[in-house]
Amino acid sequence: MGSNQSELRIGYVTLNGRIPSRSANSVGVMKMCGQYSSLGLDTCLFIPDKLGDDVGLLSSEIDEFDYYSVAKRFKIVRVLNPFSLMYRFSFVYTLLLFIYIKLFHKIDFFITRSIDLAFWSTIFKFPVVFETHNFEKTSSNKIFPSLIRRFHNHNIPALMVVTTGAGKESFNSVGIPEDRILVASNAADVELFDIDLDVKHLKQEIGVPLNIPCVVFCGSFGRGKGVDLVLECASLLKNVFFLFVGGSPADINKYLSIVDEKGMCNVKFVGHVAQSMVPKYLSAADILVLPNTSDPAYHSKDYTSPIKMFEYLATGTPIVASDFPVFKEVLEDGENSVLVKPDSATSLAEGIERLLTDQNLYDKIRSNAKKNAKRYSWRNRALTISSWAMDKFGFCS
Repeated sequence: MGSNQSELRIGYVTLNGRIPSRSANSVGVMKMCGQYSSLGLDTCLFIPDKLGDDVGLLSSEIDEFDYYSVAKRFKIVRVLNPFSLMYRFSFVYTLLLFIYIKLFHKIDFFITRSIDLAFWSTIFKFPVVFETHNFEKTSSNKIFPSLIRRFHNHNIPALMVVTTGAGKESFNSVGIPEDRILVASNAADVELFDIDLDVKHLKQEIGVPLNIPCVVFCGSFGRGKGVDLVLECASLLKNVFFLFVGGSPADINKYLSIVDEKGMCNVKFVGHVAQSMVPKYLSAADILVLPNTSDPAYHSKDYTSPIKMFEYLATGTPIVASDFPVFKEVLEDGENSVLVKPDSATSLAEGIERLLTDQNLYDKIRSNAKKNAKRYSWRNRALTISSWAMDKFGFCS
């Protein structure tokens, strides 16, 4: 394996949905492919055309690169997935996909979020970086024990990337060798979010009152994200305006019915927006909230590394977040955020009021957040992973 970095070709494979989509996963995929290619790696992103995905509500005419604010440096290949509605065939499908990519696209190594594709790569002793963000989901997969055994074979070029120290500890505890696991936190497009906008004009443009503080929640409305807590918090803090960015039409209709029922006038939902537009909405905030819950089905408490946490930091706007150990790998109470008791709208409201009534604390957190964010850029993440992988696989850098 004596290739130069500029000659190496990555096959990045994700089977978690189409692009563009509403998922944070799609943001990470596009940003990382953009950064790998900017580092000189010939990058090709493989995505199966999945049927029945709610992103069908988004226009098929959308330019993926503009949508995610990513330079057109890499190629996107959409491969037919005839088993998209028949999950039991996915194991066979990934074998066929592996063979197809190897035969027709001449890649040097895979980066994938598919455990099935990672497994087939190890079977054929082909270099693979398996990126996984959820220990519970990965470890419950029936082929995971076989994958662990293959990670112990030093003749098999297989590596694992996780987003948290807690994730690394868990995978190591069940048998993945420590030297084959890299912790690479999620990240943000720091330059995209570090912008100087006329906040007054921005608030007027998006319909946010100028005379009261604005709290913004941005992201998925899924289970464990804490949307209900923020809405309850809005009913407690009637002198604060709450802006919700994200969610599907069904999600928004559900919460609008609650708003109407309670007669709340300090809440607005803007729905899903393109990644390129997110900085505009975050910049309208006086405070950003990350109220993930301890719902065991979501695993926030143990393994989450949400992209929006890093995007929040990059804006410099103070954050109020749930006090989870995994968040403390990045956030520190009173330094770059305010951490509050999870699952409590009252505690969330108290955290918001703490910032609104202590200007010195507010200014300190704002300054520290921007400084900290520079560590968590997509470019730094791509450089860390690619350099580590090339060294482990024996490619020359």
